[in-house]
Amino acid sequence: MSNQAQKLGQEQKSVPRSDWGTPDPLYQWLSKYFDFTLDAAASKKNAKCKKYYTKKKNAFRKNWKVGAKGGDVWLNHPYVDHKKWIKKCNKEAKRGLTICNLGPADFTTDYFELYYKYATGIYLINGRIKFVGAAQFATFFSGIYVFGYDKLAPHFNPEGEKIVLLTGLSPYVRGGSRK
Repeated sequence: MSNQAQKLGQEQKSVPRSDWGTPDPLYQWLSKYFDFTLDAAASKKNAKCKKYYTKKKNAFRKNWKVGAKGGDVWLNHPYVDHKKWIKKCNKEAKRGLTICNLGPADFTTDYFELYYKYATGIYLINGRIKFVGAAQFATFFSGIYVFGYDKLAPHFNPEGEKIVLLTGLSPYVRGGSRK
């Protein structure tokens, strides 16, 4: 095993933190396909949209539609209460909104079953994300979960599969399958 591979295997585990932000390159890439007008779970420091809900503003009690036209919702929620967030995404999608949710991709959890049940598109990220504010790359894999109209499907999922693997997202993603 190379020295680099040994170092990768010896990384300390990340501590889950609710204020880790989405890497700007990942958000900008998704912004090519979505018209984000609301960041539904943010802080003043890591908000991706002009309109955002903080923990104090409580996104669970708010209507996520912004303005008369609406727009798409960005969500990188704290990695707790997954079921509650997923159910809120589903509720808002039923009202006609499109929500793009970055979340952990762990098939062994009961909340992943809810992602599978309610999301219209699931895009697994081939690698681990370096979140803003985190000391290291995440110790878990992530996915993009789309609720409502799946704007990624025409570009990455023309076959209409339920789950798609996204590749080629480096430099803000590390690891994934080996060639």
